[in-house]
Amino acid sequence: MKNLSCDTTKNKFITKVDCTAISVVYKSKNGLYRGFVQPYDITYEGETQEQVLSVLKDMTSLYEEGLKKYNSPEHLTTVPLSDDEDREKLNNIFPGLMRQLVARHFKVITPDYYAEAKLPA
Repeated sequence: MKNLSCDTTKNKFITKVDCTAISVVYKSKNGLYRGFVQPYDITYEGETQEQVLSVLKDMTSLYEEGLKKYNSPEHLTTVPLSDDEDREKLNNIFPGLMRQLVARHFKVITPDYYAEAKLPA
């Protein structure tokens, strides 16, 4: 797995962060906890933040096993978020989340969301 690279400015300055994926869990507009994993577009909704995070971690491990099995095809290693609410959340939190990840804070807890980076094995 390659580490995430994110274009943090419009000037094409690329910042690499030492993680392979980022799980984000937040309270959805429908009242459930919702989570997604970037860059894979893995999503899950559940009753608790802990449940959602646990399922996302399991799904990410299985997804990455599949990627390794098929030599990490590019079209599956970086998949845009398909859910509108997830995209909106990521767009809103992205600058602050990236600052935390670049500073090597791999767990981010805010009143608005919880994020956790998956470090390379």
